Amino acid sequence: MAEMVDCVAILDAAKSTSLVLVDELGRGTSTYDGFGMAWGVANHILNKIGAFCLFATHYHEISVLKERYPEDVVNLKVDTHVDKNGDIALLYKIVEGLAERSFGIAIAKCVKFPEHIIKDAKRILNYLETNSWENADTFDPLIPIEFSDEKISKVEDIVSKLKALKDIKDPEELRRQILETIPNEL
Repeated sequence: MAEMVDCVAILDAAKSTSLVLVDELGRGTSTYDGFGMAWGVANHILNKIGAFCLFATHYHEISVLKERYPEDVVNLKVDTHVDKNGDIALLYKIVEGLAERSFGIAIAKCVKFPEHIIKDAKRILNYLETNSWENADTFDPLIPIEFSDEKISKVEDIVSKLKALKDIKDPEELRRQILETIPNEL
């Protein structure tokens, strides 16, 4: 609540000659509440106040303000280096652009979060990124989504068989081969 009170005071006092600093507005709220407030405040500063503003947020969607206000908005990020293993190094340099992806789990790994928490976070992230929110009410993060070695081996075998079909030119033959290759029980 204190953050909201501070934000209102800033919005009331700011003028076009002000420097406004906004850092993670909306944390501690739901994702949609926080995003809505962050968007509204950013939009108000742009359209009503016209002040120079540094607006730090984890809501990637805010970056589309650059498209609406190309002369007034610059998207900046902390530069990173991601190696071939997916490990990141923060370069402590601010550069123009958008974060290519979120690094929350990678940073948690860097600061030595317990491995079981990292594994769980990746599992839940993967589920949320590959499923629509319409299915979210059936998702129980407490139920592990695990695959047996046998299931993994079966999938790997199917993938290699499908790769072997790449040279088939006839669409009907390719379709028939694919249907024969993929078992119904998978």
